Amino acid sequence: MSKVSEDTLHENIQLVQDSEVKGWYSYAFASEGYSTLLSTFYPLILQQLYSEQGRDKSNHDLPCTTSCDVYFFGWMDTTTLVYYSTTTSVLLMLIIYILLGPIGDYSFYRKKLLFLFGTLNCLFGLLFLLIYNSKYYYYATALFILGNVSFGGSFVFYYSYIPILSRYHPSTIKDPDTREEFMNNLSTFGFLYGYVGGVIVLIISIILISVCYKFGFEGVYPMQICVGFSCLWQLIVMYSYTFPNLKERKGPELPKRPILNSLLSLKDTLKKTRKLKELFKFLIVWFMASDGASTISTVAILFFQTELGVSQIGLVVVAIISPFAAISGNYFFNLLKIKTKWTIKKILIIQLIMISILPIWGMIGFFTPKNTFGLQSQWEIYPLSVYFGFVFGAAQSSCRVMFSELIPQGHESEFFGLYELTDKGSAWIGPLVAGYIANNANKRFTFIYLFGCFLVALGVFLLVDTEKGKRDAEDYVAQI
Repeated sequence: MSKVSEDTLHENIQLVQDSEVKGWYSYAFASEGYSTLLSTFYPLILQQLYSEQGRDKSNHDLPCTTSCDVYFFGWMDTTTLVYYSTTTSVLLMLIIYILLGPIGDYSFYRKKLLFLFGTLNCLFGLLFLLIYNSKYYYYATALFILGNVSFGGSFVFYYSYIPILSRYHPSTIKDPDTREEFMNNLSTFGFLYGYVGGVIVLIISIILISVCYKFGFEGVYPMQICVGFSCLWQLIVMYSYTFPNLKERKGPELPKRPILNSLLSLKDTLKKTRKLKELFKFLIVWFMASDGASTISTVAILFFQTELGVSQIGLVVVAIISPFAAISGNYFFNLLKIKTKWTIKKILIIQLIMISILPIWGMIGFFTPKNTFGLQSQWEIYPLSVYFGFVFGAAQSSCRVMFSELIPQGHESEFFGLYELTDKGSAWIGPLVAGYIANNANKRFTFIYLFGCFLVALGVFLLVDTEKGKRDAEDYVAQI
């Protein structure tokens, strides 16, 4: 089982240096560009490839005009297939998290697995450059799924560094009361470094798209070139800076039959959550909120293009605006916490309420005419993107910090694996619901589902007692 005792940790203690913290930041700087393109460009690329091979929805013998179906083990709406591809990738992620998540707590495997999955996602992204014709849309779907799975897998081990870095930094060893503040700053600046890297990649992507069009490239292939560039960027930063500076962290030796051990560890982890009731409540919150937020991103991009007719350049501008707003949001909420001395729980409640306004805005469109408001006009996408980036980036950081506070010491990878498992365990539901709605009804009904996700998350979160959760984690470590 993945049971790493406090004594074992202190026997193998290795003080955290500032260079290691910067190395951890640099992975976010390296990978956020790909992450942004994964949620922004990939849906558009797949949608275009499917449409080019699609047939008229009312008569599959006719070429596609406006409303299209594509054959993928059966006929379905092109937008629905994008959602179902996302759902498939998420379900495969679950298997990765279940089998490999706890292994990161054992000797030297956290760093190795982080770089293995990070490298794989780059290779799959580079292979996307080989999809030069829409007739290869089956292969494009497979590469998207594999890239999404490997990219998500890397972050199980990336996030599990947060408690380690905050626990063994000289400043927190000297004054343990500063650990929460250090963790909050670590998470916040991790996101900030990521957003800066993401914005740089997006700005270069706009230049690449413009140059590609001047040289006669058509369709979405310029976007595929941007994906390839983001993968090269990630590989260069990972191996030139992240890898040399991020240390191996000692732990117990890897047991025999590690895959079977991981399955047993998951069962054991789920049992532990019964003793950690506040952590379990928070996982329910994260399950609902993560599903809603991740689905909003994909739904918005496809809605902007298919319903509002936003151009590719307009969508790239949206993708740039959002990270800039996220940088401001992280800074604002971090400053708000410092100035007001509010708890991370109070900050997160505010953020959840603010996020829930987005689907409400989409629902308003049921009652407003075209070219007005309620996601009925192109001009709305820019302020809404600013608002989403400002709130959601900060909310992600707050969730990471709060969950870190509730984890028993020595079980970081194990519980962050469960955190990601909860994230991905819900993230397939939203696209599945959105896909069903896109295939059978008005796409705007998806906003009702999203609002319900945030409402349930907020209701459960009000019941979470963070101080009791911290005591439960300390008591749990003392008992083993």
